[in-house]
Amino acid sequence: MKLTIKKGSGGDSPENVIEAILTGLKKVRKPDNVILIADNWAKVRDILLLSRIKVPVRVILCGVYEGMEINTDYLNIAYKTKGSIHTIEQDITELINQTSGKKFNINGFDYIIKNGSIRAN
Repeated sequence: MKLTIKKGSGGDSPENVIEAILTGLKKVRKPDNVILIADNWAKVRDILLLSRIKVPVRVILCGVYEGMEINTDYLNIAYKTKGSIHTIEQDITELINQTSGKKFNINGFDYIIKNGSIRAN
């Protein structure tokens, strides 16, 4: 961990989260799900690769406090893989049950599903 921290802060915020998940999935035979520890402040650079993940992703989202907007990249990772979002204060496990076109609220912010993706509303 110390080496990772030391090599961090590379100057750009977006992360290659999906590539990391896909690399990990190659090393595990028939996983039930993936646990992703992510920074709510970092965008997902490779979100276009998300359709390649075929197991639920449980996103443990750091940097979220009460009343803060949740990064829609991570909401979409959980939603599109039938996974979940977990913050220090709440577990969001029913994203897949949300109705397209109907607003829903998480942590005081409104979101909506349009064209198969979650967006801030």
